[in-house]
Amino acid sequence: MSEGPALENPAAQLDNGLSDGVISADGQILGSYLHGLFDHPEACAALLAWAGLDQAEQEAPDYRALREAAIERLADAVDEHLDMGAIAALLE
Repeated sequence: MSEGPALENPAAQLDNGLSDGVISADGQILGSYLHGLFDHPEACAALLAWAGLDQAEQEAPDYRALREAAIERLADAVDEHLDMGAIAALLE
């Protein structure tokens, strides 16, 4: 559990009325316990804007699409390099 005066400046207000995370007094440090924060393009864009990214220059990455593509690449590599029939036989 986090404690300290920085908790007076939360990073996010949640839908349930609670707050999460903190932003330092000088606005240079942000911390949060929110899992999956970068999975939501809107939240990712807000964080990148807070960090100084000019949204006119670049859109926030779609982490859901990137994660799905990475999973597909991993599945393709497993399929290509492992003998899944032999592995299945070992598990039986």
